[in-house]
Amino acid sequence: MNQSGDRGSFVSISQVAEIYGVHPTTVRRWIMEGRIEAQRVGSRLIRLDLESVYRKLGRPTPSDV
Repeated sequence: MNQSGDRGSFVSISQVAEIYGVHPTTVRRWIMEGRIEAQRVGSRLIRLDLESVYRKLGRPTPSDV
């Protein structure tokens, strides 16, 4: 998993959930609420720009996870 946050680093919903210590359903809810942006890549595949997620939600610290 690439957690470096480099521009152009796209990750899955499950990876974002793991980074923030939440369930994937929570990440899906954040997307539906407009808290974070996601890109649909194909009919079922969704990817999130990790740097964009960090800008919206902040970078998690080790004490958060």
